Amino acid sequence: MFETARGLNSSLLRPSAAFAQRYQVPGFALDRVRRCEVDTLDSLLFRKRDDVLPYGELLKIDAQGAELEILQGSSRLLSERTVAIICEVSFCELYEQQPLFGDVVKYLGERGFDFYGFQALSHRASHLRHLIGKPSPQWIQRLIQADAIFFKKTRLQPQPDESQKRVHAVIACVALLLGRFDLAWELVDLRRNSYDSALLRMIEEQAALMDTPQTSRE
Repeated sequence: MFETARGLNSSLLRPSAAFAQRYQVPGFALDRVRRCEVDTLDSLLFRKRDDVLPYGELLKIDAQGAELEILQGSSRLLSERTVAIICEVSFCELYEQQPLFGDVVKYLGERGFDFYGFQALSHRASHLRHLIGKPSPQWIQRLIQADAIFFKKTRLQPQPDESQKRVHAVIACVALLLGRFDLAWELVDLRRNSYDSALLRMIEEQAALMDTPQTSRE
């Protein structure tokens, strides 16, 4: 484990001195290196258990550059259980030889996942940082990191087989929580006969609320 001056930047990968220097982030300075034991998600989640809960249907991964390695150690999980992934991705090397956004998209695409969009975009301003009170769309800075959303490819049909019903339900719940209301509504509407119409109205109301100007909501 490469421990940095700012603990949140510590990683299984060595921090990039070039990135730290270019964008003036002293928190990436290397403090010390420690040995640590690691394990794969496949090993952790498929050990013999007394319960049969489907752990791993949703993965939320933020591992400071080691996200692809974690996914590579989850091949069985991705194949058998996971239907939604929220994964931090990077667009430049914060760490040496770090896999970037394209690498993650390629790996998950080959395993049946569609990239659906971003959450929590993180930009970086360097030399003119002192001029920015609050970043705005009018000031386009370099995109450094974001949470990327992936959903398992699934057939959208009115009467899915039993194996797909759970998949549809999980994707609909995650889509609703992430504000992807179109997808949530689409999956619920496919099984309109199985759900009370109040659920569809709730999705529509939440979508409308998100479109309301902040001043009105306050």
